Order: sequence, then C-alpha cells, then structure tokens
Amino acid sequence: MSSTLTKILNVLLWVLMGISAVFGIMFYTGGITPETLTAKYQEPVFTQLLLNWAYFLFFAATVIVAVFTVISMIGNPKGAIRSLIAVVIIGLLVAIAYGISGDEILKFPGSEEMNITNTLSKNVGTGLIGTYLLILIATVSIVVTEVTARFK
Repeated sequence: MSSTLTKILNVLLWVLMGISAVFGIMFYTGGITPETLTAKYQEPVFTQLLLNWAYFLFFAATVIVAVFTVISMIGNPKGAIRSLIAVVIIGLLVAIAYGISGDEILKFPGSEEMNITNTLSKNVGTGLIGTYLLILIATVSIVVTEVTARFK
C-alpha cells in the first residue's frame, strides 16, 4: 500500500475514533429524556444519535469488507475457493443447528412479558447450538493438534 494512502487511512480512522468519542461523551453526559425521568429504565438524550452512528459504522465496515473480499477473490482465485468452502461449512453448521433446535417456549418467571414466539425460540436455539458446535470443533481441533505434535 502506498505511503499516501496509508496516511489518508490513518487520518480517517482517527477522525472516526474522535467522532465516536464525542458521541460517547454526549451519550453519557447529555442527560435523560423527559419521557423516561420517572421510568424504571431511563433513556439518555443522545441514544438515537449514538445508535445511528453505530449503524453507520457497522454498514460502512460491512461494505468495505465485502468490496475488499471481492477484490481479493479476483486477485487470488485459489484463495477464493478456500473461502467459499469455509462459507459452505459454516452454512452447514448453521443448518445442522437449525435442524436440531426446538421451537418450544420455555416457561419461567417473567417469560409471559417477553413476547417469546416459536420462531424466536427456534432462532435462539440455533444460535446456542451453533455456538456449542463451534466450541466442540475448536476443542477437538486443539486436542488433535496437541496430540499429533507429541508424536512428531
């Protein structure tokens, strides 16, 4: 990467960091909205501003990652095949987790107030089982790596 581009990107990153810091300070020192002064959970005045900034940063990062991923795939087709295989494997893990997860709604104190639907329960179950599968795969990988290293 050229020196000029590196300098421009560093300045851009520091500007984004500064704006984020200013919004964070505004969020914590800006006071409480009048509508929530007497509520159990009070809402800071600049909540929506901070959320919109977070959305902007998230979507900007997503677009940048997608663009550079496509550029990288065009530049290195063999690496693209490996990346696509990884995406397919992750998709299979999510599909397996979705298939295993149940859609029954658990009853616990306060659950009636949470508007839990069967779909929500199924999605939460998918996330939990997917996490368990990834932890299992990581643990098995670590054990296999250590065991094979001992025999070399």
